Amino acid sequence: MRFGFLFIDSRLGKHLRGRIILLVSFLLPVLVCLGCGTLTSQSQEQGQHRFGTARDALFRACAKGDLGGAQALLDAGTDVNAKEEEGETPLMYAAAEGHSDIVVLLISRGAKVNEVSANNETALGRAAIRGNTETVKVLLEHGADVNKSTEANGTPLMDAASGDHIETVKLLLANGADVNARNVNGDTALVYAATRGASLEVINALLIAGADLNVKDRDGKSALDWAKEQRHPEIVEVLKKAHAEE
Repeated sequence: MRFGFLFIDSRLGKHLRGRIILLVSFLLPVLVCLGCGTLTSQSQEQGQHRFGTARDALFRACAKGDLGGAQALLDAGTDVNAKEEEGETPLMYAAAEGHSDIVVLLISRGAKVNEVSANNETALGRAAIRGNTETVKVLLEHGADVNKSTEANGTPLMDAASGDHIETVKLLLANGADVNARNVNGDTALVYAATRGASLEVINALLIAGADLNVKDRDGKSALDWAKEQRHPEIVEVLKKAHAEE
């Protein structure tokens, strides 16, 4: 009987060992695949962290003026209207740096020309405040709203005037910019220009276009008041000669 039990136990042991071997042979490839998947996922995450995403690459290309790089990324399916944390788009980056060729490319691929960022910026406003006149022209030709007003920053004309960019100011006025448009603080392009000490060329261009000399902002101050306060005597003289109220 002892031998019989040993014989039975031996057969049972062999049977169990066979089942275990079979189970391991089935699970091993699965475990290996899962391990590979985890490693691949980690590698991808590390790669993205190290090299950035395609979206990030598009923003860099637009900022640096890399037309070929931007085109390749768009061809690969990168979102032309991707946004940074503050809502900035590739078009805003290109416009700010005056890369007109990339601006045209982005618009041809569906970029939204009049998009507004969380910082109240538009592509046209970014180009205007930097004095990128050629880019401003391109944007206007492709449907940018010359009087697009953001809550805080105001219109592109205000941007150009505050940046003292006479050629951009002239271009915007020639394309229908409202010289007396006001932002949330009641500022106009003339108030901006007088406050920040713009050139007399800019001041005169705004006056010739019909800027209201006596409009007052939320603080009750006119362009003349600001010119006096900020100590811009030449602007004060021009405004007085134009019969600004004191």
